[in-house]
Amino acid sequence: MTEQHRIKVLIVEDNPADARLVKTLVEETGFPINITILRDGEGAIQFLARAAKGELPEPDLILLDINLPKKNGHEVLASIRKNGTLSHIYVVMCSGSNSEEDFAKARRNQADAYFIKPMGSEEMEALVTGLRDILFSVSGGADLNHSS
Repeated sequence: MTEQHRIKVLIVEDNPADARLVKTLVEETGFPINITILRDGEGAIQFLARAAKGELPEPDLILLDINLPKKNGHEVLASIRKNGTLSHIYVVMCSGSNSEEDFAKARRNQADAYFIKPMGSEEMEALVTGLRDILFSVSGGADLNHSS
């Protein structure tokens, strides 16, 4: 599998344990992926600005925490949607919050999905299934699990 056939996933999460959990769940989908992890919203915006200029690979999928230092996830999402070059990127808000206000704000900012961080094994399985469907979609429907 060449690097250009791997799905590029950006995880923006300030909690190292949560970042590892989300990374593990993405890896469990079985898709060939490259993962970048950033720890704050300002760093994510800078990374994405460089990607928009072609200086860094543009992610196919962003898993974005809401409660981030420097710039929160809602601000990062709004920035992505305002940038014509990046607005097509699939963005999943991943949060420990099941607040109606956070969910409504994510919808207003055009999040593609909103996942509450899983706590139990059933929730983790459901999240892996959801991520698998999303990765299938962002890969253009290609069966990358069995490509060589």
